[in-house]
Amino acid sequence: MILTIIGVKILSSKKHKMISSPNPEILKQIVTAKMPFGKYAGRLVCDLPVSYLEWFKRKGGFPKGKLGLQLDTVYEIKLNGLDEIIFELKRRYGTIAK
Repeated sequence: MILTIIGVKILSSKKHKMISSPNPEILKQIVTAKMPFGKYAGRLVCDLPVSYLEWFKRKGGFPKGKLGLQLDTVYEIKLNGLDEIIFELKRRYGTIAK
């Protein structure tokens, strides 16, 4: 099965758990919101390194609320090698570094 998310085609199978309908507002937020605290304060949430997201997971999980949902979304995208989605979102919302 092929899914299209924001113009990026993604192959899916029964093995892989996929969100059937990603929240467009969360997708926009991950490329426009900045990390509010910590080592990467001020960096776009989508630009956080996977190692930092994994550290959060090891330390008890992501924070509650909107930030936690943003971090979890970025983690799942990066974990599954779908970085092209982030690139397309950055292009769409004008947050690509020049």
